[in-house]
Amino acid sequence: MPKNSAALSKVKAAQKKHQVKPEFTASTAGCLAQGVATALVFSCTGVGEVDPSVPLGQLFPSEIQRKGFCGCVFNKARMAGSTITPSGVPCKPGTKVADVIDSISC
Repeated sequence: MPKNSAALSKVKAAQKKHQVKPEFTASTAGCLAQGVATALVFSCTGVGEVDPSVPLGQLFPSEIQRKGFCGCVFNKARMAGSTITPSGVPCKPGTKVADVIDSISC
């Protein structure tokens, strides 16, 4: 049994109880297909699609903005069924958007 399976079960039970439908869905491996991961990350930018080679520091100049973006990615990925941890979403100014996409994709 995967390490995070109990936590994921609790999330899924809470979603069902409150009739919350996740915006995205992870694969059975606990990660997202590349296209789904890309759409999820773009949904957190606040501006839609961006060039994946753009560094987070250019897109989000302040640390608060970057942390908000990375928190959005983490929360949506977990709601989708990903097993990622908060520290699994890279959030440094030099991190490229593509690196964030790769961190949640299979």
